[in-house]
Amino acid sequence: ALAALGKLEPARRVLEASVSKWPNALELHVTLARVLFDLGDQRGPLMQMAELIEREPNYQPAWEMGAMLLAESGQIERAEAMLRKAVEGDPSAVSLQFLLTELLLRTERRDEVVARLDILEVLASNSAALMLEFGALLAELGDAGGALEQFKDALEADPENAEALYRLGTFAEASGHRDVAQDFYGRAVASDELHADAAERLAALSAPD
Repeated sequence: ALAALGKLEPARRVLEASVSKWPNALELHVTLARVLFDLGDQRGPLMQMAELIEREPNYQPAWEMGAMLLAESGQIERAEAMLRKAVEGDPSAVSLQFLLTELLLRTERRDEVVARLDILEVLASNSAALMLEFGALLAELGDAGGALEQFKDALEADPENAEALYRLGTFAEASGHRDVAQDFYGRAVASDELHADAAERLAALSAPD
């Protein structure tokens, strides 16, 4: 919570004490690595994640954090190699598969991303959140129709999902259906009053012309 509020130094102290007290609480190690990295220590957190992976090779958050920190420090090739090794070991590792795809997209390897769409669609079918992520990926690739279907499926799986409602609102608004868009945005805000994008669009559409 402290880290989320930007209070990194107090967060570091609390996490280091917690890791010392509960060394087997793996999520604490991952969170500490993130905080240390944000405080400017690029080497230590990467070493921590490497040690954690060696200790618990099936713990996906360690692979994910390690790859993210490598990418953020500019070591793109190492991040990609790490993710490829992880998904080869466990092809069903959803978050790692999506993270690898995002990295490929970031490095403008569109053909490789397209080649991975089938496996991502299968993995995304079990979760509204993953359907939304897959839909966003399709939208970025220019497949608006595919993205729309994913957002509809996400809402069907989770009728109160604010992000799905917001995404469908953007499609309705882009198509000129202001009333439909306004309804989607209103439902999104009702479901999650902190959804800033939905609130902004709702206010814009509700304002007098």
